[in-house]
Amino acid sequence: MNGILDPDVAAALEAARLRVLGFREVSTIHTPVMRRRVYKIDLESGKTTKARRLEDAGTARRLFELRRELPDAFVPAYACHGPVLLEEWVDGEVLG
Repeated sequence: MNGILDPDVAAALEAARLRVLGFREVSTIHTPVMRRRVYKIDLESGKTTKARRLEDAGTARRLFELRRELPDAFVPAYACHGPVLLEEWVDGEVLG
């Protein structure tokens, strides 16, 4: 674990009844204006999930609804709580 998990992300994980084993922030861009953050969350179940903290609940809800319509090749978001989307973690390469 590194640091303190964003309270909105913690609330989303609790609402989804997911228990955190560890986490790390994987966001690469930080600005005082944008509150977006991305976390890789290791769960007690042995699975890993991605939590996206967006600007607000409306943005998260719209993105959640949009992603439900995408083809199976896209990783769907499986939960939305407040400004947070939860989705399956897929290992990939960091883009800079």
